[in-house]
Amino acid sequence: AELASVCNTRALFWEKRGDREAAEGLLRYALEIRRRLAAFNPAAHEADVAKSCHDLGMLLKEESKSEAEPLLYEAWQVYQRLAERFPKAYDAFLSPVAFNLAELLSGQNRKTEAVPFYREALAADYRLAESQPGLYAAYPADTAWSLAECLCESGRSEEGRKLYEEALALYEAIPGKKRQAEYIRNILKTQF
Repeated sequence: AELASVCNTRALFWEKRGDREAAEGLLRYALEIRRRLAAFNPAAHEADVAKSCHDLGMLLKEESKSEAEPLLYEAWQVYQRLAERFPKAYDAFLSPVAFNLAELLSGQNRKTEAVPFYREALAADYRLAESQPGLYAAYPADTAWSLAECLCESGRSEEGRKLYEEALALYEAIPGKKRQAEYIRNILKTQF
């Protein structure tokens, strides 16, 4: 387990340095180790498998969407299951995975498929913001904005408008988010 953790950490180091090939190799190796460990003790290692799936999926999403999607989906499934049992412990993992999966699908013009993942991320973001407002206050606003865009782009303008209004209200309540609030105010004025 420690070797997989070191591989995962080193992969992120190499990715930041621009060596995607080294990062990918290390992430694949970490995932392989974690899958083997999870085969013997799923409860102890499934969250680690999800982390490796997410990290590898995010690395691959630009170059190989077809390979990234099942990895992100697997990470989402694990974190969703864990968050149902332990929301305070796993919402912080579920939210970005659901959001990143939604972004991947939306970027492929699969808006209808993306919407449920944005909604799940938004629900997790609200729970996070409620439990730790100083750390997560902007998360629901950011996700509501992305969901609003996705809905509008898929022809669901009325739902999108409501989410833009929700994001606007959230941004207006957060110090330092006036620029985002003004941008959404302009969207509401010009598009609706």
